[in-house]
Amino acid sequence: MYVVGTFLVVIYHTYFLPFFLLFSSHGSNLGHYLKDFDFTLIVNMGISIEAYFLFSGILLAYPRFRRQEKKVNIRIIKLIVRRYIRLCPSLLLILGIIVALPLLGSGPVYADIFEAAADNTRKWWWTYALMFNNFLPVKDQNFLYLWFIPCLMQITIVGALFLWLIAKFPKFGIFVTIAAGIICNIIVGVQTALKHFPPTYSIYYYHDREYFEEPIYTAPLNHVLTYGIGMILGYYMAKNPVLKWSKKHVVFGWIVSLLLTVGVQLVCYVWHEGLQPDPVAAAIYAATHRTAFTLGLAWIILACTHGYGGAFAKILSWKGFVPLSKLGYFGYLIHYIVITHHVSMARVPLMYSHYEVWMRFCGYSFLTFLSAFVLYITFEQPLVSIESLFWPRRPDDSASQIHLPRNIKVSDLVVVKHSDNEAENSMRPSSNGSSLSRREATDEHSRL
Repeated sequence: MYVVGTFLVVIYHTYFLPFFLLFSSHGSNLGHYLKDFDFTLIVNMGISIEAYFLFSGILLAYPRFRRQEKKVNIRIIKLIVRRYIRLCPSLLLILGIIVALPLLGSGPVYADIFEAAADNTRKWWWTYALMFNNFLPVKDQNFLYLWFIPCLMQITIVGALFLWLIAKFPKFGIFVTIAAGIICNIIVGVQTALKHFPPTYSIYYYHDREYFEEPIYTAPLNHVLTYGIGMILGYYMAKNPVLKWSKKHVVFGWIVSLLLTVGVQLVCYVWHEGLQPDPVAAAIYAATHRTAFTLGLAWIILACTHGYGGAFAKILSWKGFVPLSKLGYFGYLIHYIVITHHVSMARVPLMYSHYEVWMRFCGYSFLTFLSAFVLYITFEQPLVSIESLFWPRRPDDSASQIHLPRNIKVSDLVVVKHSDNEAENSMRPSSNGSSLSRREATDEHSRL
């Protein structure tokens, strides 16, 4: 799913970035030049980033509860430290690349973009190391998209505490997680109404972004509930590996999911002519649209993992995504540099069309994942190996808790498809007379 999120972010920047560079000199008149272009796809800019927060919440909770253990021990400090090691060194490597970029190209706006980014990096690199650069003023940040990394780290610290509560007191922990997220959404709505912020981070309000970007978009408050929904979904999926729904419930769920994920994109399209929304409507939209989008994505994940996704689930479970999934983080870190490096060197007017956009998207995606692959094998994989020396995987940290008899060989494992009327713990003998339950065989196969 991280791969899908990376593709969405690449699409977003592929559409948006050329227009921003082309019309940046027009300042507040930017919306006038863009109002006649079909921006339905990105009318609500940046909402795709919520997918990353949702997936991160799922991956924080699901692996720790899926073993169905009566007591789950959450090591908060270890969890936070490992997440920092996972995020920070790769981020600092990207900062080093940004510092070197002014030497690697030229163009009409190349120096303005990359020299400013390099200067800000030299001045404020320590805020990236301490994971709070998302609170810097916009003018002091090198590339704004890097706000996501510290924001994720900050929410993970809070999420680790929520996860500990869920492990100790499940109902109370879930209640606290939801309540904290709702309170954060209310604060965002109140800020939007009192300070007359735009309802969302949209292309039509990009020229005013410094006014509301730091207190709203890049602040953790706006994304806490998304992360919490991911944690609760991961917990629910771990505790309910099998779900049975009627056909009408499944159809209803997909319809609602479509309305939530697509509907929130289209609601604010009425403002593309420059109409200012009512402050109350703007506050309500600001407080709820990210949560609505997240709930739609949550249904898609839940339905696809429990056999109710149909052809869509087959696409998302394509085996080609497996190797790409390891490149998702570096793909996010490098994609903006790939796109900006190409766009900022343009010396002729851009003949813009949807065909041109998709040609660029395919090229940007290929170069993004190729660059991510190089960085992964030269930096991240060695770092993971070094980390394993300090935190070796213990037996109880493995993918399963299955203890097989020593006389059973891998070739003896037989995975049997059971019908609904067969007992859950039914067994089938292997060639040497040993036997394994369906869950044991499946778990062992997954572990191998």
